[in-house]
Amino acid sequence: MRTDRAGGRRFKAQGWAYFRVDANARIGSGHLARCRLLAGELMRHGIRCTFLIESTPESLRRSLEAEGHPVVRLPPERSVDAEYLAETFASDGFPLLVVDSDAPEFYEANWQQSIRTRGIWLMMMTFRHDCHFSADLVLNQNLLALYQRYSTEPHAELLLGPRYAMLADEFRHLHDAPLRDRSKPRSLLVTFGGADRQNLTLRVMDALAQLEPPPERVMVIVGSLYARLPELRVLLSEIGHLNPELVIDTKRMPDLMSEADLAISSGGLTAWELACAGVPNVIVSSSERERQTAMLLHREGLACFVGHHDQVSRDDIGHAVRQLGSNPARLRALCAAGRRLVDGRGLDRVIAKVLRAVEGRPKEGCDIDSRA
Repeated sequence: MRTDRAGGRRFKAQGWAYFRVDANARIGSGHLARCRLLAGELMRHGIRCTFLIESTPESLRRSLEAEGHPVVRLPPERSVDAEYLAETFASDGFPLLVVDSDAPEFYEANWQQSIRTRGIWLMMMTFRHDCHFSADLVLNQNLLALYQRYSTEPHAELLLGPRYAMLADEFRHLHDAPLRDRSKPRSLLVTFGGADRQNLTLRVMDALAQLEPPPERVMVIVGSLYARLPELRVLLSEIGHLNPELVIDTKRMPDLMSEADLAISSGGLTAWELACAGVPNVIVSSSERERQTAMLLHREGLACFVGHHDQVSRDDIGHAVRQLGSNPARLRALCAAGRRLVDGRGLDRVIAKVLRAVEGRPKEGCDIDSRA
């Protein structure tokens, strides 16, 4: 038995979990980041976790294995085949399959049900609501999820909104620390995820180079899937008056965020990390989902949304940063609102739900306890 770190509840520590997820330059690394956090915590509870990947780079595969997670590379033609996936772990009692993917095949009418009928617990980590869910657990940590309607089977339990945003422990510690005064932003952080498909890092840095007076410090963070590093290095060398600090594929993101007075990012997982840390955020969205989320965050006073990637200019970005930087009251309000929205305990809540679902009970005839 292990003790859950959130509230002292004890769970049976046994079982297997499989994660069907990918990361690449097209879809970014957010899906994999969520799964790694969940797998790491499940492993501490005695659940053995294996990753099932198809289009993920070798460097990320090796990093998963270094964390103690076996990796199975699936043939492309079978990567969404329910029968093939089930056969991969058919001998492991009553395993859990976690799917974190936007691939439409996982949301077709019978796919989820075909997994469950094989005695497998199924968890969907998703941003979608426009389908019928047969999974046991459906996690959508997006703020927009609280305003959407879901069609589910009676057994399905919904885990919706930033209350379930899964963040590393360090962010919970930042949330619980005294809120630092960020009403006069001197240190800026720029990050657009692991891939930055829309090349927003370069555009934002070009905008910041025009600011007068320039910020005292600019931290530029890119991930391992970022494809325009040579071009970025050239630009940074040309705007030396900003003293930019380039950070590549860091594991120190919580520390860097704690040092920032203002961030410029997209509307993905980073938005919840910044909110939890109490860092005001200027958002340029890079996908339609991020655009909708950012509009809602702006409306609720939780972030400053500049616009969508194909509709904003260098001048728009610079103007937004100047306007926000000259409004101490709004900066303080953004800091406080973000910390109220995200408390850094989402992973604890998700783990409690997952462990209750996979305590080794046979699937058929069992209801998931939803009282946590």
